[in-house]
Amino acid sequence: MKQIRAQNFFLCALFLIIVAFDQFTKSWAGNINEPVQFLFFAFERFFNPGISFGQFSEGSPFIRVVFLSTFFGVVLLISTLIIFYLFNREKLFPLRLSIVTFIAGVTGNGIDRILFGKVTDFIILDFFNSVVFNVADIFLLIGACLTVFYIFSLGPYIWPEEENRKFKLIKPAFQVRFSLKLLMLTFFSNLLMAIFSFTIINTLITNKNFKDEVSGYIVLGFLSIVILFSLITFIFGIYISHRHTGPIFAFSRFLKDFCKNPNASLKLREQDEHKELEDLAFFIKENFKNKNV
Repeated sequence: MKQIRAQNFFLCALFLIIVAFDQFTKSWAGNINEPVQFLFFAFERFFNPGISFGQFSEGSPFIRVVFLSTFFGVVLLISTLIIFYLFNREKLFPLRLSIVTFIAGVTGNGIDRILFGKVTDFIILDFFNSVVFNVADIFLLIGACLTVFYIFSLGPYIWPEEENRKFKLIKPAFQVRFSLKLLMLTFFSNLLMAIFSFTIINTLITNKNFKDEVSGYIVLGFLSIVILFSLITFIFGIYISHRHTGPIFAFSRFLKDFCKNPNASLKLREQDEHKELEDLAFFIKENFKNKNV
């Protein structure tokens, strides 16, 4: 457990360092007034309204404003759940490191898009000068490639046979009810933000045509966010309830088995909650043996 905590601290620190370094280099690029040559690199400032390496720069406002903002939020949410919950294992540190590198790159560009509506690109390769990128793009690409590599190379540690629990609901009524509560919380919190944003727009914008256009993007954007985040929240609710319900179900099965076999034991999975049930099961076994000596 201490090793996992140390790994998590390192991953958080690395994330902040990469994002800070990316923002520092973009700030430096903001002072470039004319192209600068260094070895086979050229540095020249460009503003990119699209995504990494200039993709979707010429896309419609809907693609740039709605899709890209939603994409950033979804990637950040899913990656956080994967890094610090789903893959929170000591042997999966290389995979988690690569995912953090990827998400730090996404975040570096996401910050620019949120604050300025566009991303600063400034690095050009002499032998491939049709593409302009930044430091965040480099970490994003490295993280994505390493993630794919480690998913295959660390496959046995991602879903080890002895750790797998069959894909079925242990307590369907409880797990679905729990997940629906999380879903409703997500839905109404996003709905509240949508109402607030729409009210602000209605109050501050006087041009009717512009107001109608912006309101359309707000509706489409929040609709996309609500649907995606609600779905993610529901699935995560099922998963997290599985980690809580599974140990209780296993402990109940241990008690039934113990009544028939004094050598029965309880071994929970690495990521299960309520690990104290293992100590309780051991205490019951030892106490029972002492009384029958």
